[in-house]
Amino acid sequence: MSRFEPGAVFRWVDFPHPRHNPEDRKPRWFIFLGRSDVLSQPVYAHFCTTTTQFRHFEPGGSRSKHDVIKFSKESSPFGEDCILDCDEAPYTTALDRLENEGNIEIAGRLPEQTLRQIYSRLLRSDGYSFAVLCDIYRSFNHAGITGLKKPRRP
Repeated sequence: MSRFEPGAVFRWVDFPHPRHNPEDRKPRWFIFLGRSDVLSQPVYAHFCTTTTQFRHFEPGGSRSKHDVIKFSKESSPFGEDCILDCDEAPYTTALDRLENEGNIEIAGRLPEQTLRQIYSRLLRSDGYSFAVLCDIYRSFNHAGITGLKKPRRP
């Protein structure tokens, strides 16, 4: 069984793929969303990141109109207050690479209700392709999170 199940919160020390500043290799918090079908080779893992840069989401900030979910370090597995930008595209990598990465620490799992909220917000996002949304939908269902709205083709 994989240590990565939908809703797993993990910290990747020295994350090697920063999007906004290639020199900014630092620990990052992620939420595992799901994987591609086991019949696809390789099997891909989909996960989203959070940020502690709240200023970008404040009025007048570069992402002030983005759909976000805030997490408090006191009431979530994250070790610090952070924001999930639901409009930012997820990361995708081979699942076996993620499972064999030595610089990843699992911090806990988000509650089902929070995962349902994240999923409904991702369905409205332009950052997630139909194929990735289908993978997340199947992964959530396989994990027992059922009754979700199916992704629709654009």
